[in-house]
Amino acid sequence: MAIKEILPLCKRRWALPVLGLLAAGHTARIYPLSQSLSCSRLAVKQAMDLLQSLGLIMANSGHGHPLRPEYLLTSSGKNLAAKALLLWQNMQNNDDLVRGLYARWSLPILLLSQQQVRFAQIRATLKPITDRALSQSLSGLTKRKLLLRKVDITQHPPACLYQTSRLGQQLISPLIL
Repeated sequence: MAIKEILPLCKRRWALPVLGLLAAGHTARIYPLSQSLSCSRLAVKQAMDLLQSLGLIMANSGHGHPLRPEYLLTSSGKNLAAKALLLWQNMQNNDDLVRGLYARWSLPILLLSQQQVRFAQIRATLKPITDRALSQSLSGLTKRKLLLRKVDITQHPPACLYQTSRLGQQLISPLIL
């Protein structure tokens, strides 16, 4: 999956988990999804609005109450939802990974750093990201052992290189296929 496809989905933390649950056949209403994800209804509603604006889900016009709509995956959403389901299943037993991986910039950073990359390369590719946000994301991913940090002292000045760890590769593998 290309970075350009994943970036819009990362605007809302729960967008990919919602897609994954919809692919698993979960009830496509806001309240049951918020209960399954242990997050607020507002967070799920914002994720659903984002998914709807991206054309990945649509309201089921023939079902449900107008104030409690049910949603369906669109044809373009079904392929991505299957990948999101695999990603969600990879992390089911670890809440810390869920919190870290679904942060706004984590997935794009892991996808970019499959080969060694420098801070500036990541920042240039993820153009709207600030230095502070990138630094915090890199630090969090490194602490969770999803990203490896290597200092190359042969260069002047020394360069920090980042690369996705084996655990990180295993987690994001559904998105790469």
